[in-house]
Amino acid sequence: MAIASCAIALFVAEKIVGVTHPQLTYSRAQAFSFKATSKSDYLPFTLRPNHSSIHTASDGEFSYAVKINSLGYRMDEFPAQKPNDEFRILILGDSMTFGWGVDVKDNLPSKLEALINSRLPRENRSKRYVRIINAGFKNARSPDAFYLYLKKEGLTLDPDLIIVNYFPANDIEDLDDTEWEKVDGSNLPEKIVSKSFYVDGDDLRRRPEYRKLEHAFPLLRDSNLWVLFVDTVEARLPKVANLMKRWVGIRDYLASNPRENNRCLRSNLHPSNGSSVCKVREACACHL
Repeated sequence: MAIASCAIALFVAEKIVGVTHPQLTYSRAQAFSFKATSKSDYLPFTLRPNHSSIHTASDGEFSYAVKINSLGYRMDEFPAQKPNDEFRILILGDSMTFGWGVDVKDNLPSKLEALINSRLPRENRSKRYVRIINAGFKNARSPDAFYLYLKKEGLTLDPDLIIVNYFPANDIEDLDDTEWEKVDGSNLPEKIVSKSFYVDGDDLRRRPEYRKLEHAFPLLRDSNLWVLFVDTVEARLPKVANLMKRWVGIRDYLASNPRENNRCLRSNLHPSNGSSVCKVREACACHL
C-alpha cells in the first residue's frame, strides 16, 4: 500500500507540474534547440546553407525565422565575387552578430547596412552602395574561430572593411571551450574543435561529460518533476548538486570563473591596475 501510494502521488505530482509549471525536459530541449548548424572541416561548427526554420525560445521569450542563404550566411543571397559598385563590409561575431532572438531585418548587420545606405549622398546611391555580410555563427562563436574563418573564407569575399563585433562578457570565456587540433608553422590554429559540444545533424549537442545534470539519467530526463527537483537542488544546495555531478561524471560547461573574467577585463581597461595575472590573460596569451 505504501509503495502504491507513493507511485500514485508521484504520478499525480508529475501531471500537475507538467501542466502548471512545465520544465525544460530533454525532449523539450531538443524541440527548442537551434537547428541551423552544420559540421565544418576546420571550425567547431558553421551554418547550414539553404536552411530555413523557426527558432523558438523554451520560455517563450522569442520566436523568429532563421533563413540561411546558399553560401551559408544569414542574409539575402549575394555574389561571392564583389561587384565593382559595392563597398563590402564583413562583420565577424557570434550571437549578437547573427541576431539571436530577432528577425533578420532587425539584427545589427541589417540595421547598420540600411542606416549607412540611407545616409549616402543621393547622387552616389546609384553609383555605389554598401553591403554588409553577416558572418555571425558562420564563423562559429569564439575569437580564435573568427580569425580562422577570416583566413580560410572571409578574405576570399574581398571585403573593403572588416568589423569584429566582440562581446567581452562571454567571448573570452568561449576560448575555454576551444581546442586547437591542428596549428600552422606560426603556431596559429588550422583546425579548431569544441571540447564541450558537437554537431549532430543540424543540432549542437553537449558532450556527455558536459551534459546537464537533469538530463543525465535516461529514465528520468523527460520527467517534469525530476527536472524541477534537480533545478531546485542546484539553486539551493549547490554543494549537493556538485556531489551529484561528480558522481555521474559531469563537468562544468566552462572552466573559467565569470567573476575572475570580469575583474581581469576591468584591469585590462585600466592599465594602472594591470599587474595581476589571471586565467583570462593566460587564455588570451595562449590562444591569441
